Amino acid sequence: LDEALVLKREVLTKRYLSGRDNEETLLAASNLAAGYVKKKKFDEARAVLREYLPAAQRKLGPDNDVTLIFRRNEAMALYQDAAATRDDMVRAEAILVDVFKRRRRVFGAQHPRTKDDQAWLNDVRARIFMSGTASGYQT
Repeated sequence: LDEALVLKREVLTKRYLSGRDNEETLLAASNLAAGYVKKKKFDEARAVLREYLPAAQRKLGPDNDVTLIFRRNEAMALYQDAAATRDDMVRAEAILVDVFKRRRRVFGAQHPRTKDDQAWLNDVRARIFMSGTASGYQT
């Protein structure tokens, strides 16, 4: 593992001491998952997401920024994996549609993360289109 991932894992371990459902712990877990996605370690990212995403949704709510980042990472871990199936890409698109709509409603269309989510949504749709599997979701 590279140094950044080692540090993110150490931060998560330290934050975990203050509680698994603590917002700082959840943010550290989200950062670790994002690091795994960036390094294309999708199995590791999905493992972190499986463990912490339900707690983020329950504790922080579906419209919280940290929860939305978790869900974006979930989608990215699905569709950016070279082994992604059609179903993975369509599922990732559905997640990103929901994340984009929530973020736009809560944070506004001009928020930088709203714009990022639109870009990721466009990316997954382009991949679906290129694979000949467009699903027809609309935002």
